[in-house]
Amino acid sequence: MDEHLPTIEKLQISEKRFEAAVRAVEGIMWTNSPNGEMEGEQEGWAKLTGQQLKDYQGYGWSEAIHPDDAAATIEAWNYAVKNVEIFKFEHRVKTADGSWKLFSVKAIPVLNQSKEIVEWVGVHTDIQHTRDTEEKLEKMVLERTKQLAEKNLELLHLNKELQSFAHISSHDLKEPIRKIKFFLDRLKEKEFDNMTDSGKDLIERAEKSAESMKALVDDLLNYSETSLNQKKFLHTDLTALLSEIIKEIKETNNSNITITNTPLGTAEVITFQIKQLFTNLLSNALKFAKPNEPARVSISCTIVLGEKISEHLIANKNYLHISIADKGIGFHQKYGDRIFEIFQRLHTKAEYKGTGIGLAIVKKIVENHRGYITATSEINEGATFHIYLPVQQ
Repeated sequence: MDEHLPTIEKLQISEKRFEAAVRAVEGIMWTNSPNGEMEGEQEGWAKLTGQQLKDYQGYGWSEAIHPDDAAATIEAWNYAVKNVEIFKFEHRVKTADGSWKLFSVKAIPVLNQSKEIVEWVGVHTDIQHTRDTEEKLEKMVLERTKQLAEKNLELLHLNKELQSFAHISSHDLKEPIRKIKFFLDRLKEKEFDNMTDSGKDLIERAEKSAESMKALVDDLLNYSETSLNQKKFLHTDLTALLSEIIKEIKETNNSNITITNTPLGTAEVITFQIKQLFTNLLSNALKFAKPNEPARVSISCTIVLGEKISEHLIANKNYLHISIADKGIGFHQKYGDRIFEIFQRLHTKAEYKGTGIGLAIVKKIVENHRGYITATSEINEGATFHIYLPVQQ
């Protein structure tokens, strides 16, 4: 057993174990005298640098250190020797083939029972490949980050231009529509009684087309403004806001809609946009009510964590889950995403009036609030819109 071996033999075994450990981590082991000078043969160092015995004795080893690193290495080494501290450093070493490689250096003082230094034992570990890989990856990341930043800036600029175009175009289109309506009204006022039935029918069709165009322009303007307007979030009582909207909708539609709701609580929202959201969804329920039946809508609200909803939301953040369910004609679930796309319609204009922008505006509003919206439905079983809005921004 080890305790019965002579001391010299124990030391030899210990040294071999240490050398094996150093080789296992692909390191170059060397030893220095208590005063920090390299003495005796250093097989590993000689093999690494190509220096001869006489070259690396004392501080001659520093000749193999890169000129830009040598002074700092010697200064740090002398400090460690003087203060009997573990030495850690990184520097470039000129190897036997003439190339420079980066090494991580660590040296530990070996003390006797009197706490005096017997020798220093150090290891040089080649980290050139690791550093090259790190620098390459860092360069790739920086380049990719730059490309993404440029692309993002380009997309933001393009998006702003498109939004401005839609905004300006909508305003410019309103004027000719107003003139068309004006001339149609004048024509009806002065000539309607003298027209044939065919002429009267054409006038009425022209009026309906002008109304459809006006609705489309108004919706386009609302959509562009939803993106362009400054996003000012206010702590808002959503229950009170919904009550105002319900009152307006019932007055406009002669109470042809029944709406029940639970308290919605409060949240930090862009008030006028949330008002638009509720208005569009309730108007949608009214439009797609079953024939000859009053529209019925139920609205409820709970608070849920983002992690329970979607990977697109912040996991530990609280969200209001506002559910708006109607008893209308519904739609096939395969269209659950399509209905939120701009200009997407599931029915013809002859069946249901509309521009195909209302739900796109709703989705844009939810996105402006860093929220999430989905819809579930079955044909003739109504539709339910699930809106998730952060309680706090």
